[in-house]
Amino acid sequence: MAWPESTWAAYQAAFRRLFSTVDGVERQATPWPDWAITTVIDTREFWSTVWRAISCHESQVAAYERLKDLSPEHHEALWGWQSFYRAFSTVNGGRARETDLFEGIQRDDERPSAVGWRWTPRTFRALGHRLVDQLADFLESMPRGPVTHNESPSAVREALDLTGPLPELGMDPAPLLERTARLLFDHSLFNGHPRFFGTSPRRRRRSAFSATFSPRR
Repeated sequence: MAWPESTWAAYQAAFRRLFSTVDGVERQATPWPDWAITTVIDTREFWSTVWRAISCHESQVAAYERLKDLSPEHHEALWGWQSFYRAFSTVNGGRARETDLFEGIQRDDERPSAVGWRWTPRTFRALGHRLVDQLADFLESMPRGPVTHNESPSAVREALDLTGPLPELGMDPAPLLERTARLLFDHSLFNGHPRFFGTSPRRRRRSAFSATFSPRR
């Protein structure tokens, strides 16, 4: 949730100045600027329900007396709107303020039909055996291959297509497993290679220096 200035002011007027003192320094929340709020949900129809729920905790709410004396308009200001900040989304690239937390997400009946395949026990066994054979072949060929690849992290991310959007639909698992295995084999660090040496970060230089000459098996 993301409180705008108006909601923050209403809460402080209803309760008190909300802050805590840490190491002699007062700390308090900072309201969100209006431009940063991406979703506002109108809950005015239910503010009285919220108030009845809060009233059940009269002994636990120190400012209950002040709340009890608030006007209906002030109650509506406190409980009648819920504001949110959408941290990350791939379903709505516009700047219009949303009124639903699920806005832009397609319902199942609106989605295109998925690829027609069935995940049967027979398919699972066949693909699993195929993957085990691929792993065994890869491990067998590793000693004859390079010790490692000199690839940058950005090159690996690009090869794995990690910067693109997530797929909208599922797909046949056979080509998916085949492609995934090939990508991992082609861009592995080969730390199981018999000639692979690695460094391990340590606080002391002596330990780090020793780790440089410790083969990983």
